[in-house]
Amino acid sequence: MKASFNIKSGINTSAFLGIFIAAFLLPSCSGNNSSNPAAEFSDNGVALSRFTINVYLDLNKTITDKKYEEGLVKILNDLSPETYIMKSEADYTRELENLYLINAFRNLERVFMAYNLQMDPNFSINQANLQQKIYSACSALDSIDINENIRFNNEHLKKNLNGNKFRVDEAIFQLTNLYSDLWIEESHKWFLMLESYQEALDVGIKKIPTSLFDIEKLRKIIDEPYSNGAVLANLYKLNMIKENQTTIANLENQVQIVSTAFGMLLQVQGELIKRKKDKIKVQELNTSLGVLLAN
Repeated sequence: MKASFNIKSGINTSAFLGIFIAAFLLPSCSGNNSSNPAAEFSDNGVALSRFTINVYLDLNKTITDKKYEEGLVKILNDLSPETYIMKSEADYTRELENLYLINAFRNLERVFMAYNLQMDPNFSINQANLQQKIYSACSALDSIDINENIRFNNEHLKKNLNGNKFRVDEAIFQLTNLYSDLWIEESHKWFLMLESYQEALDVGIKKIPTSLFDIEKLRKIIDEPYSNGAVLANLYKLNMIKENQTTIANLENQVQIVSTAFGMLLQVQGELIKRKKDKIKVQELNTSLGVLLAN
């Protein structure tokens, strides 16, 4: 929890909006219709799967950091440090759950890669092994604590894959919808956890006695025109709180990007399975989705 006065700012809203406007204008201005919308969709599906995996890796790191920082705050706020006893709390439940989730999204990534491959005239659906990969992505959800609605739809999709009702585009849409519902449920849990973590850590930092700080070291770290030791200690604590808030805000932004991307991916897919497709809408969504996931 090293404080620094070089804090990275979050995503600039105006710049972010500008990227989206440019993304929407680009396809209509270029007049390029030679691209394959389904291939772009599958590329975006791969990108979204990988982006989500990286978010889970960041979330796992945050859990580890959270345990350390909570322990640090307890030590610093203990009234009798000489007799402080560290408690052994080895609860890795959430990290383990995240590993199962990472495995699931790796399976989803393989589905989109196989979907892209089977569109190549040199490969068939059987060669791409798409049906089996969809089934594996469904089976990966069996190890995860999901709600009854997701579980029911997952079992329904697996039955269709084993029967004569397998239709590639419909199966991909159903699978994407399953993972989107899963992410929505997960994101709600993460927002609550992150806000709770931020609040608890902020409170703990504020309670750290200023007498614990080495004032001479603070004078070398803090580039502010103040000499009072207590003031410098409180400025350092204020910066620690700001860093914590910035870290949480950036992570919440990543979580929100995944939610937005799933919504856009489903819109693209919804258009692709229609008999009368809105090609301009598909192209604009594909382009905007690619821009969003590139951040």
